[in-house]
Amino acid sequence: MFFKLVQCIFGLEYRTMKHQVIIASLAIVLIAGACQSNTEKKSITSETVPSTSASHTSTLIGHKAEIQFPEMKATITYADAETLHWSTIGEDGVKNEGDEKMSYKQLSNDLHFLNWIEKDGFTVSQIINTKTGEVTAFWSYDGKDGNRESQYVTGSFSLID
Repeated sequence: MFFKLVQCIFGLEYRTMKHQVIIASLAIVLIAGACQSNTEKKSITSETVPSTSASHTSTLIGHKAEIQFPEMKATITYADAETLHWSTIGEDGVKNEGDEKMSYKQLSNDLHFLNWIEKDGFTVSQIINTKTGEVTAFWSYDGKDGNRESQYVTGSFSLID
């Protein structure tokens, strides 16, 4: 049966025992080569390649970054694992800044979760992807009517030091 399969695949005829041995040997070599080739492909595709992004770092601590949101630009210094300094410039040119106690959790080599509550109650939660430069933020704040409001915003992240 094996020899008929090989004959069918390769269009070879086998008339003698010598032909059968040659065909079987050829089939074993080809199958072994195909298996080894798949193993090599798997190891190449599963290899971790370090990021070449200019914004990539394994930690934010000790760095300064800019985040461009639709309505404002923020500059943030991650002083240590518990403290950050932020400053923003809105579309209207209004500047704000503060020093805050933050919660920081590095989720992976490229993903970082941060949360802080500003002195006026404005709450910020962010997931920063340093590989792609994307920031997803959730803001919660007191609305004009005194009720709590919230919104998701996305922005672009880049290290500046």
